[in-house]
Amino acid sequence: MHNFLRTSKPFLIVAIVWCFIAFLILFGVSKSVAGFVWLLGFWFLSVLDIFIIAKLVLSLLSFVSAPSGPQTEVIGDSKKPIFLTQIILWLVAKLVCLGLFGACLFLAGESAPKLGVFLGISTIIVVPLFGGLWWSYKELSHARAA
Repeated sequence: MHNFLRTSKPFLIVAIVWCFIAFLILFGVSKSVAGFVWLLGFWFLSVLDIFIIAKLVLSLLSFVSAPSGPQTEVIGDSKKPIFLTQIILWLVAKLVCLGLFGACLFLAGESAPKLGVFLGISTIIVVPLFGGLWWSYKELSHARAA
């Protein structure tokens, strides 16, 4: 878990900075409370979706790299069923998150401020892009130092 927190730190910082920038953009254009609510709602859903995808990929990698074969069946130390259960749970969480996105977009309709919805949904592109750039720069600098 410690490694996951260390790895996800650039993404969390980018998400918070993007939320602040989006609030400033929205505040400069419109001071409606509804726009801020939609921005914060879609920002939260986007960050939750990114977190779920990260945990799903981590579970998939753990499942693939878990030892299997005759040695683990004799010892009974295979963790593949645990990882498979985690994969299924994260997939269900991902589907629920997609359903929430669809429901919120349906509820937004024509009445929701378009800029607030756009800035909130753009979180799902901005955070992985810039968080990934920052993370890869950080990881490459650690590799060069070693």
